[in-house]
Amino acid sequence: MLSIGVFFTIITLGLASGLPHSLYGGLTAQGVPPAQAHQVAALPPIGSLFAAFLGFNPIQQLLGSASAAHVSAAHYSFLTGRGFFPSLIAGPFGTGLHLAFAVAAGCCFLGAVFSWLRAEPVRRRRTGEGDYYAGVGDVAMQEVGAGAPTAAD
Repeated sequence: MLSIGVFFTIITLGLASGLPHSLYGGLTAQGVPPAQAHQVAALPPIGSLFAAFLGFNPIQQLLGSASAAHVSAAHYSFLTGRGFFPSLIAGPFGTGLHLAFAVAAGCCFLGAVFSWLRAEPVRRRRTGEGDYYAGVGDVAMQEVGAGAPTAAD
């Protein structure tokens, strides 16, 4: 559980580094006033991440109506459609995912180094107990006549 928490935090940090700029640029490109786009872009990225996981576009709740967002109805329908928000979040999410994979690879490398530096394992001396049990089987087979030589041999 600890590793899931750590890697989810790393993904969120990567998302937080790029999502505000991506949201601001995407919203202003669609005609949203810069002040309103800045306000939406300043919201915590974790809410946007969970919205994306649930398949929900939060832009409609964040902007309100088309008139409140000061955009045309065509731009508003594009902003609240199924493609706009996922395209905005894809780049920053990919950055966070690459960062999490890089940390995981570093941890694996560090684990390999520690494993390599570990002292040689203690080898137990064989006491011949396997030979003993094999001999017991031969004796038992001869007692029942299964392993005894026959006259034909």
